[in-house]
Amino acid sequence: MTRLADLSPTSRSADTLLAHGRDGRFTWSDWVRAVAYLMPRIESHGGQRWALYCSNTFEFSVGLWALWACAKTPWVPPSNGAATVQLLRNRVDGFLGEFPSEAPLAVIARPSDVAGQPRQLLTSDAELVLFTSGSTGEPKPIRKSVAQLDAEIATLAGVWEQRVDGSTVLATVSHQHIYGLLFKLLWPMCAGRPYWAELVTDTTQLRTLTKLHAPCTWLSSPAFLKRTPQRAFDGVRGDDVRAVFSSGGPLPYGSAALVSNVIGEPPLEVYGSTETGGIGYRQQHSANAPWLIFPGVEIAVSGDDVMMVRSPHLDDRGWQASGDRGELLEEGRFQLGARADRVVKIEEKRISLTSIETAILRHTGVAACRCILLPGRRDVVAAAVVLNTAGYRAMHASGQAAFVSSLRRGLRDVVESGALPRRWRFVDALPSNDMGKLIHTDIARLFDSKPADRHPVPRVDSINENAVELSFVLDANGWFFAGHFPDAPVLPGALQLLWAIRFARQHLGVDGQWNGLEAIKFSSVIRPGDVVGLHLSMTAAGKLAFRYTANGRTSSAGRFTRD
Repeated sequence: MTRLADLSPTSRSADTLLAHGRDGRFTWSDWVRAVAYLMPRIESHGGQRWALYCSNTFEFSVGLWALWACAKTPWVPPSNGAATVQLLRNRVDGFLGEFPSEAPLAVIARPSDVAGQPRQLLTSDAELVLFTSGSTGEPKPIRKSVAQLDAEIATLAGVWEQRVDGSTVLATVSHQHIYGLLFKLLWPMCAGRPYWAELVTDTTQLRTLTKLHAPCTWLSSPAFLKRTPQRAFDGVRGDDVRAVFSSGGPLPYGSAALVSNVIGEPPLEVYGSTETGGIGYRQQHSANAPWLIFPGVEIAVSGDDVMMVRSPHLDDRGWQASGDRGELLEEGRFQLGARADRVVKIEEKRISLTSIETAILRHTGVAACRCILLPGRRDVVAAAVVLNTAGYRAMHASGQAAFVSSLRRGLRDVVESGALPRRWRFVDALPSNDMGKLIHTDIARLFDSKPADRHPVPRVDSINENAVELSFVLDANGWFFAGHFPDAPVLPGALQLLWAIRFARQHLGVDGQWNGLEAIKFSSVIRPGDVVGLHLSMTAAGKLAFRYTANGRTSSAGRFTRD
């Protein structure tokens, strides 16, 4: 194992394989030549801080070491999108790699004319800058020294090098983040293990590459593994895969079991962050298995249950808050709790819920808002929204779907599309306790069912074996009035029929299909705020009779038949 700080142009033999890719194989000699070719071009541009983005890991490695060899500081953003570039413009002196809007300096993987080779690859004070989301949602730069990176690589190698030695790394995660950077590029570079240079985007490609380059090590994420069905790994044998790593968030036990069925053991889940470095790891041989602390890492729990970390992966030996709650167990183990801050992860990208709420509140029709993360097969952001008078009028005029679209459009410049709220609830007030603090569990309960299933819960005034009398008040701001009609909302007749069958099944125990209607009559409309009565009864002929009243007057009536 060679430290990053000790890598030199002569650290490997010229024909040592570094990477496979669509353009063929890349050797140590190819890499040294590409770094040497790029260095004078960087020097001629001047400037100390350079943004670096390459989708191909081999090309990224060339750019990274060329910058380091020129004593420059690479700034490594998670993406090359317009918002990221705008953020970088005032922070860097140059752009290297794939930045379409910036006419960047290009990385050439196979240069034709190279004179000599770099004298050194790293200076003693080399570092890079990665990004993570701060509490406001704006990407926050995090400096990492080569010494920190070397310490983390030594930790990973000490735990797992014998397991993965001789394997080819296949990654569904990008090297532009700390996890992919360490596991796909830096650790393999130090260990002399090859990797597949392009990002693996689907299970078919992963399966094909595994058969071509076995034995392999897979680097993945909970988001990828949660979407992967068992059949996707048909034909993959246990000895084709030395290990499966997953990081970015806890992996559901069902997904861990799926991988175990393929390779004979669960994935190696790694817990940490850009700020703290690696903290611990686990394998879920059983559901919710505890985590094991990495060697050399210390964990303490503060008074509010937030885990504090002290580690050689940090830039000093002080304690740093992890941002997660947790519980210390015996024998160097711990259990993870919920996030202590309001930054959550959506498919391994850190998203500030506060920033989403702030953007929603800019809409003229919104009075209050609270966002939460709803876990599931796919974790999603959910937004509970209180509308003001203008908001209610706008939603009634356009319909709820169009109104939600207008809210989402206002978020496009704040968060990536994958983190836009996918669940919405419009409520009279946000649930809070007697001190005015919002209650997360009560807000989460608002999303227990789909909007179309959130029907009124009627009061039972009388009931017997064959009939029931129900009553309820229709919320003037209920979803069932949206879009029907814009200027004078009324309860749709079709929904009255749906509710009659629904409540009959709930209170009279009737089941089966109702195929016909007879003696149907709609006498008057039901408006927002009306006190509604509903009489349901089973006739001697086996028909379901219903009668709606609104404020004491018959609104509609009829019978459902099975013919």
